[in-house]
Amino acid sequence: MEYAMLGTSDLKVSKIGLGTWQYGTEGWGFGADFTEQEALATVNKALEMGINFLDTAEVYGDGRSEEIVGKAIDGRRDAVIIATKVLPRHLRERDLIRACDESLRRLKTDRIDLYQIHAAEPYVPLDESMAALAKLIDGGKIRYVGVSNFSVPLLRAAEEAFSDKIVSNQVRYNLLQRDIEAEIPPTVVSEI
Repeated sequence: MEYAMLGTSDLKVSKIGLGTWQYGTEGWGFGADFTEQEALATVNKALEMGINFLDTAEVYGDGRSEEIVGKAIDGRRDAVIIATKVLPRHLRERDLIRACDESLRRLKTDRIDLYQIHAAEPYVPLDESMAALAKLIDGGKIRYVGVSNFSVPLLRAAEEAFSDKIVSNQVRYNLLQRDIEAEIPPTVVSEI
């Protein structure tokens, strides 16, 4: 497995990560079309193959995905980089801190390596959300902040509102969905 530094962080992540977002008849995330045993086996196989970057979110399986990741990494937390995401409806300071605490509980860990805003919420000022994220860093609950599904102007606004560096912008990009090539790569590129 090849590894690279994630953005400007000190997180050395595998160039291939394991995402725990799948859609099934029961909803989104591990536990939807997977049994718990299948999901655990998937994470275990990924770790066995050298993948150390696990991506989840509080919304995946309504928290079930985080629970499965937490169970899978039990006893080997320091060998794994955990990325999870907070829902837009939890971007008010009090809600964001509570959502982080709930993710920490489900993941059975004392820290999240990369905590990302899943998508912007137009009714919550970015200043408020970014200040809450800075508090979480200061409290040792999260190590780095990222965003997901942000346009370049929105990313720039978030960076202006944040006292530190936003280390990632997770966007949908694959062989079939390449529309971000027109906007994001010319301005924000981090090769992994």
